[in-house]
Amino acid sequence: MVVTLDDVAAGSGVSRSTASRALSGDARVKAATRSRVQAVAKDLGYSPNQAARNLASGRTGTVALVVPETNLLENPWVALVITGVCRAARRSGRSVTLWMDALSTERAPEVVRHGGADGLVIMASAFSREWISDVNTTRLPTVLVGEHDELPDAITVGSDNDEGGRLVARHLHELGHRKVAVLAGPQERPDARERLSSFLAEMALLDSPVPHYLVAEGDFSVGSGLSGLTSIIDEQPTAIFAANDLMAAGVLRGLRLAGKSAPNDVSVVGFDNLPIGKDLEPPLTTVNQDPLAMGEEAIRLMDRMIDGEPVESAVIPVKLITRRSTMPINVPLD
Repeated sequence: MVVTLDDVAAGSGVSRSTASRALSGDARVKAATRSRVQAVAKDLGYSPNQAARNLASGRTGTVALVVPETNLLENPWVALVITGVCRAARRSGRSVTLWMDALSTERAPEVVRHGGADGLVIMASAFSREWISDVNTTRLPTVLVGEHDELPDAITVGSDNDEGGRLVARHLHELGHRKVAVLAGPQERPDARERLSSFLAEMALLDSPVPHYLVAEGDFSVGSGLSGLTSIIDEQPTAIFAANDLMAAGVLRGLRLAGKSAPNDVSVVGFDNLPIGKDLEPPLTTVNQDPLAMGEEAIRLMDRMIDGEPVESAVIPVKLITRRSTMPINVPLD
């Protein structure tokens, strides 16, 4: 005998609609009622037919996650966002369609332009103006991980890049560093611009302004960290702020090739707190921006948008993680 939702409702002493909301985790149902309905459903062996529920509501039960085509082993930040999205979607009973799109494409994929999903989560900061313009043509609920200049009014989930840059500035200043270089991220990206501008602004407030010749630009890759170091190392900075951990790893490699070491010769700070940071030598001081939480928050907002609820963009807090790649100036290691 197939157990139906009506059976669960009758056994719980509630209406069919209340039973349905209780089983979906609707917060509008009282906790005691929700627990009772869930217990009855478990005892009866009730298994909701998700496909039928989706058909009745006109939904697919799927969220499309669109990320830049990349080597996830080389860019673990993207992999962590994907993990956060999938974890949260699984908890909310949704499946995730992962679409990796080449950065060189001028048109967004079909799933963005014409649907096939209930909503879109897009790591949009990496894509071109032409690609992003296609997002404006869809009526699907859309959440961006990161910001994009072409979609200033979009719902976004991002890190507090402003606070992150200022935390780095204050940390290095407290350690006594006054000649600090910056290896910034690509300045066409809002997150990279904000990390640079906030760091420079905070250093200026601390009466330690950073001259233009101590600022170089990279592309968030290990290679650009290595090459960027060559443009500033001759100026003999006592510390370097690399705007992400991959570039910081390139800086550490470049220092070794130049016969220098961190932090004895140059203190180094990154931004991300990727798992590789603690395994570098020396372990990397960095800003934790929690891509797992960003992915999970994107799905939380998406769920509410799909249900027609009002939402606002979210900013995930950051914190400084201090390790052995930074030290007070002129104080040798043991």
